[in-house]
Amino acid sequence: MHKPSSRRKFLASSALWSGALLSPSVFGKTHEAQISNVAWQSLRRSLTGPLLTPGDQGFNELALPNNLRYRTIRPGAIALCRTPEDIAECLKWCSHTGVPLATRGGGHSYAGYSSTEGLMINLMNFNAASYNPQDADNHCRWRDS
Repeated sequence: MHKPSSRRKFLASSALWSGALLSPSVFGKTHEAQISNVAWQSLRRSLTGPLLTPGDQGFNELALPNNLRYRTIRPGAIALCRTPEDIAECLKWCSHTGVPLATRGGGHSYAGYSSTEGLMINLMNFNAASYNPQDADNHCRWRDS
């Protein structure tokens, strides 16, 4: 007669199987961008700002986050966007190719959110923000009047 497993044994074996199935040795690095040079070149042609790839001057300095805990996570490319249209092109390109992205303003994300192995959208050329109050939605308020 088969003796039922304890809850503890069930949870331990479930964790073991989950870890084995999700390990990089089974599936490979699913988050790492596998993108061709042709695809990077098509993005480069659609931007007004430069697209830096490993080996380009300035790439290593811009790829390094302020929190060195994430220094081993290197982007496949860094888009130095000059216009909002550049940002829109990067977002469309990532959506079309499936390449993961991260945005970096100052690189101060202590949780590593500004690091990626895909496309890093660097916002260093954007140093101001503005809005037209006439365009703002009247239904979105910080508090009741």
